[in-house]
Amino acid sequence: MKTMAAENTEDNDATAKAARGEQAKQAKQLDTLTDHVQEKEYGLNINASKAAAQIVNTLNSQTADSKKTNDNNVLPSMEDVQVVMDELEVTQDVAVGAVKKMMLENSNILQEELQVAALRYLVTR
Repeated sequence: MKTMAAENTEDNDATAKAARGEQAKQAKQLDTLTDHVQEKEYGLNINASKAAAQIVNTLNSQTADSKKTNDNNVLPSMEDVQVVMDELEVTQDVAVGAVKKMMLENSNILQEELQVAALRYLVTR
């Protein structure tokens, strides 16, 4: 047998839950109405997929721009370049390019691993 206080608590909980549900429903309706008014007032017709595609394009172009900038900031050591030139008998430009590429792709690489990676890159390309 439930006490009067327990019944009141259950009733209050049910009432509060119903009120929260009604508030959520009203908030959603208000958001929908606000979106509709903004579209009419400002001529906004936002397509989520187009917006997402534009964001991705912007991020990709920023990444490409930063990569171009980073390519110019990478300075391989002459020792690494010389090892690649001696081992594969390639020009300095080719060796510098290979070492730079490996430095950019593997930012935390050790010097010996960098030389091996640059050599492997030139042999397998």
